[in-house]
Amino acid sequence: MISRREYILLALSSILLITLFSACSWLYPLNPWDDANCFTTIAKSMLDGKVLYRDIFDQKGPLLFLIHVASAWAFERPFLGIYFLQILCLFGYLVYSLKTIRLFRQGSVACATLLLIALAGVTSDFYYYGDTVEEFSMPILAYSFYLFLRYARNNELPSVTESLFLGLGYAAVFWMKFTVLAMPLGSLLVALVLVCIRRQWRQILPVMGGMILGFFFLTTLILLIFVPQQAVGDVMDGYFGYNLFHYHLYNEDTPSDMGFYPLRWLLFILLVTPICFVKTKPAVKWMVVVSWAFSLVLMAVTTVYIYYFLVLFIFPPLLVKWIPTVWNKTRVALCVVLAAIFVGSSFNFVTLCRGTFPHAILNVVRSLEDEPDDTPILQYHTRETGLYTYSRFSVPVCIFFQLSVVHQDYLDEQEAELNSDCCSYVIMKDGRLNHPDYVQIGEYPEPFRALLFVHPQAWLYQRTGLKCLKPLDVENAIPTVRKATISTFRLYRRR
Repeated sequence: MISRREYILLALSSILLITLFSACSWLYPLNPWDDANCFTTIAKSMLDGKVLYRDIFDQKGPLLFLIHVASAWAFERPFLGIYFLQILCLFGYLVYSLKTIRLFRQGSVACATLLLIALAGVTSDFYYYGDTVEEFSMPILAYSFYLFLRYARNNELPSVTESLFLGLGYAAVFWMKFTVLAMPLGSLLVALVLVCIRRQWRQILPVMGGMILGFFFLTTLILLIFVPQQAVGDVMDGYFGYNLFHYHLYNEDTPSDMGFYPLRWLLFILLVTPICFVKTKPAVKWMVVVSWAFSLVLMAVTTVYIYYFLVLFIFPPLLVKWIPTVWNKTRVALCVVLAAIFVGSSFNFVTLCRGTFPHAILNVVRSLEDEPDDTPILQYHTRETGLYTYSRFSVPVCIFFQLSVVHQDYLDEQEAELNSDCCSYVIMKDGRLNHPDYVQIGEYPEPFRALLFVHPQAWLYQRTGLKCLKPLDVENAIPTVRKATISTFRLYRRR
């Protein structure tokens, strides 16, 4: 059981952690992550009438973009709706992770340890700046893991209501990034084997019925949104077709991340070992190991994300029983060691505050603020810079975002737009444009990145023959988060 005080503590901790460490928070004027800006840009384009996967493309699932559409519709400031959703997701993850720990251990140490794990998670480089698919999936994975472990340990099947919500959760993850379901599939496999061993075929029918009903209910709602646009086929081809048949084909020359992180592989193995020392039923241990193994299979074909294993971080706190008595008053030291391992390659909070934001892009937006809304601006051969997110300009091409894998469609569309008479401005980051029809009119440094020994900049080019823009005084580039926030709020008001 979780007490009322613990619920309040988990809620306040979720608010504090997300507010401090997520770039979607109101503390920060910009989110510098290219993927997050891509999600918001696509959401704005969908609100303007463009059809996902047909007129504007990214390979992520449709539900992820619908979430950003709702955020962009409800709030003028980008990512503010995502900020509130992040708080809810972290709170849900903490609640069900604590419930899972309480299946094996009681006491307040588990709650304190869990908060340290959450701190390590949101300061990790896997978390990046926030607004990730895995982040939205974590409460669903934690909820699923809790229900299956409860069944393995206490022989308590989920109720019909719990099964319905589980099916809804699985559908939500499936329509955001289906590979994240690897761990729950491992747990479900073990649960089905246990049902056969325990001869609970009749009892499992309402559970499976609730899961299937919940899954297909949300799936139907998502697909119905695309029916008026006759875009269901685009969803199937853009989401499933691209990821299953094209993503790895284009990415075949890219080395897997697995080989570059031996310490993380060791960490993943250490996450499972505590359950071996806990006196519990073998079914519980099998469920943990098989769920972990399914995630390893997932990592063999995709990028290594610690999020896939964050659910397993609940097991090291179970070792507190074996800490020597002399450590009774300082057993939190175990939690500190765990957090230190996880934060080994984390972001520095001071660096985050001092200017990892794309000030250069904000300066570009300020330079173009007097241009008409329909001015065609091409973001050329780069990942999403935030230009479309923080400005009123629309995306002139379908594949505007340099995906993790560059394919010929993207290159062809970029070149066609660049060479067309419609393109007025081109922006590049970390590169220069050599084209006879364009002249450089602005160079916008990111002043604080020099502290990190890298010097990315944004270059703005204008088609020859157009009225030249008034040069922006980049010497007065925004030097602090506070001034950047003020400038960004003014930008929103002008929009």
